[in-house]
Amino acid sequence: MNTNIDAAKRWLQQNFTYDPEVAIPKEEIYSLYSNSVKKDKKPISTADFGKLMRQVFPQVKARRLGQRGHSKYCYANIKKVKVSSLYYF
Repeated sequence: MNTNIDAAKRWLQQNFTYDPEVAIPKEEIYSLYSNSVKKDKKPISTADFGKLMRQVFPQVKARRLGQRGHSKYCYANIKKVKVSSLYYF
């Protein structure tokens, strides 16, 4: 497997967990991921990230939430892990 994909998989597993009560915008999760990638490496594409998300968290579903014209695409059933590095900058 590609080392960038392996690193992205580890990042997802370390920073997120299943929660049926929570939805997070796709853009926010990918932005957190891409900002966490070291400067000498390139983040995987958004398409590959979405495929990886489905592999790591098969229970997570893509949803469009919000009012018509102001909706956001979200991952439903996932939340940030409170002890993850996302909370420490």
